Amino acid sequence: MTLETIFVTQLTSIIGFIVVLFVLYRVLVAAKNATIESLKQQVNLQEQKLSGYENQQPDILLQVLQRRTEALEKELEERVGIQNQSPEEHKDSIERVKVIEEELKSNELVMERGLVVTRNARRITAHTRQYLLKMYNDTCQFCGLQDSQVMEMAHIKSFSSGGESSIRNMLLLCSNDHRLFDKGKWSINDDMSLLGKSGQLIISPKHDISKDSLKWHRETVLNSSVT
Repeated sequence: MTLETIFVTQLTSIIGFIVVLFVLYRVLVAAKNATIESLKQQVNLQEQKLSGYENQQPDILLQVLQRRTEALEKELEERVGIQNQSPEEHKDSIERVKVIEEELKSNELVMERGLVVTRNARRITAHTRQYLLKMYNDTCQFCGLQDSQVMEMAHIKSFSSGGESSIRNMLLLCSNDHRLFDKGKWSINDDMSLLGKSGQLIISPKHDISKDSLKWHRETVLNSSVT
């Protein structure tokens, strides 16, 4: 066997090995893409199911979210446990884990705070009211009065103007301050300082108030009462 023949044989073997590796790589990429596409389809299907529940009772939606959360937790566990990944696959897994963790965090907030409101009804759940009462220890966020009997849930952006009955658009106020707030006698800056009275709004770190709702109240309700 000549050197040329040996060289050709070895070169052929190397090329064959490279082809096998390339085919294997394409198979793995195709499998990964198929998995991602399947996950996207599941998410889209879940969104369609959720939209179909918008006129249903809140506890039905919570059950759907609970099942979705369980599926995400299982996937997260599997993702974290994957070994011997290529750099590209590892990067994709990290990104997917971030997405899963964000969705789990969102689901946890919904199920914990009861932020489930139908689009066609002005519903404030008992869970939401109790959550705010507990958060502020039955205390009015404006005047500091502590009495659960006179505490009310106040929309920052009114429901009639498209405001949601969610924690981000709600305040816990005594009945008197609630009425004055709705009449535009006082409002709130983005830094939670008060307009119409010196001082700061009583605010819990857990209460993420919508800046858009605050802006709406200042521009629409407060300004209209001043002019």
